[in-house]
Amino acid sequence: MLISLVLAVIVGVLAAYFASNNITPMQINLIGYPVHQTSGILIVSALGLGVLLGILFMLPPLIGSNWSLMRHRRRMQDWQDAVGRKYTEGESGKE
Repeated sequence: MLISLVLAVIVGVLAAYFASNNITPMQINLIGYPVHQTSGILIVSALGLGVLLGILFMLPPLIGSNWSLMRHRRRMQDWQDAVGRKYTEGESGKE
């Protein structure tokens, strides 16, 4: 977790440095709307959008695996409870 945080800070600092050094104005058409901005800002914005899309595409498998793990734990707990009940019932029946 700490390593990813450090890497994120390094990438952010490098992106800010890149954006501050590329000040050439550009115009792009974004869904029919003209956007006037410096090349550094546009490239860093594209990088940020890519990171956000990557996170969004990673979320469904992570959520699915967490749900699967919770179901498995619940089944294991039910199984352990059932075995415990059988054991305590068997013990009480012997007396």
